Formats: sequence, structure tokens, C-alpha cells
Amino acid sequence: MRKESYLPMELVDVEPARVKKITDEQRALMCKHSSVSPQVYIKSIKEIRNNPEKQCFEEDPFVAAWNMNVSTDMLTLPARVLPMPEIVYTDQYHVTSGSVRDVGTWQMKPTRFHTPANFPAVWGMINLSSIEQHACEDFYNELSNIAGERGMQCCPPVIYEEYDSRNSTADEIIVILSANSKLKSKLYGSFKKLCELEFGHGAVTQMIQHTNAVVGTRRDKARWDYAKLSNILLKINTKLYGINAVLKVHDVIERFFSHGHRVMYVGADLSHAPPSARSQPSVVAVVA
Repeated sequence: MRKESYLPMELVDVEPARVKKITDEQRALMCKHSSVSPQVYIKSIKEIRNNPEKQCFEEDPFVAAWNMNVSTDMLTLPARVLPMPEIVYTDQYHVTSGSVRDVGTWQMKPTRFHTPANFPAVWGMINLSSIEQHACEDFYNELSNIAGERGMQCCPPVIYEEYDSRNSTADEIIVILSANSKLKSKLYGSFKKLCELEFGHGAVTQMIQHTNAVVGTRRDKARWDYAKLSNILLKINTKLYGINAVLKVHDVIERFFSHGHRVMYVGADLSHAPPSARSQPSVVAVVA
């Protein structure tokens, strides 16, 4: 402490951290600054390693005490680039490595899904944003047109409801969410839980940002964003047990998975609540 005072560690308590959950905008900004290409990382590491003012590993007493040595050269490992698998939508439309600019990235053309699913005969659109009803109808019409291109039959919604999200309670089904980030975050979880877990409804839901439900792109305010609507249908089709596309892999890999084998693949994920939500438990999920 100050004035060279000391306190026994076992008698000291740590004040709880008062940390608030970051916003979506802050998270996006953080990811933008922390996402650095490998080339930039290598350059920065070499600059630090070659600058005696920025690194002093050889002079560090702890490094010397453990008889450690930090090499000036980066470790080189053997590697190989796996070929991009062929992505099959239909017999006529395949995405191959030769047809894309960047391996693993492609723009979906107006084509059918591999196995398109139809919208239910009864489904509803509920608007919790400031978008007016005629704009929601325009959104449905455009979404329906693209769904038709994908092979999905999309009948008009049987139910259309509009709510003032500032005065209503979280006991309704939501599709188009509010622009208010705090309200949106709170309602998203409440309605997902209500529709898919509580009361035995098991209702399939698709939450949509209000900005994705209105006409306009960055370059043309009078044109619908085809990519955004296509991405929404990718999610809806899988939730309705459709198949967007399948992979055409090498024959050796195909035989390995089709004939059965003695290997089980397990994936696990753990989600901790933000520091501000003390009553919210951690959640773990495992799939195999």
C-alpha cells in the first residue's frame, strides 16, 4: 500500500466488480479492432522481437531463473490447405472452388434450396417496431417472391398484429423487433422462451431486425436487400426441416461417413451470463 504499508492477504476482501454488459455496437467495434490478419500479427511480433526497447526476455530475472530461452525465430509448422468441397443446391447449380473469388465465400444465385420446406398453412407476423403495416406487407411480398425462387411455398400470414413495445408486456410472439437495443435484448429471450419452451406451444420463430424488414440498401434506398432476405430464408428453411444445400466431398470421406465407424464426434459449448446478470445461471450444451 502507500507509504510501504502491508496487509495480510487472507484478511483482504476484493470489492465486486461493477461491470455492465456491452452493447451490440461496442461489441462490433471491439471485434473490428481485435480482428487482425495473420500477416499483420506476424509483422507486429517481429517488430517487438527485434526491438530491444520493446522486449527484454534475456534480461528478465524470472526467465533466467527457470533457465528459459525465447527464440528470436517464429516456429514453423507443416500445413496444407484443404480443398473446398463442392456445394450442391440442385442438379443444375453447384458451387465449386473454380467459381468463387475467395474459397469458402460465395454469393447465392436465384436458385432452389436442395430440399425446400413450405411455410405452415397458419403463421403470423407480429410487429413490435415502428414500421407501419403497409411496409410490413411490402416486406412479406418481397420475402414471398424470393421464397418462391427457393422452392418454398409462402402463403400470406393468417395473423398480423402490431404492438407498442413500450407499453406491452412480454407475453406475445414477436417477429419484427424494436429498434431499442435494450428492449430488443430483453424481449428476444423472453419470446423465444415463451414460444419454444413454455405452455407446450413449440412455435417456430424467426426474429427479424427492423432494419432488415424495410426497403433500401446502402447504395439504393428504393431497392430491397436481396442478400438479407435470402439469409432470413436460409434460417427459416432449416427451422422448418428443409435442407439448404449439401456437400459433395471426396469419395474416401463419403465412404467413411456412410459406412459407419467407431468414432463419435462431440461438441460442447458453455455460455456465461454477463457480469450484470448475477441471478442468471451459466448454460452448457453438448451435442454428439
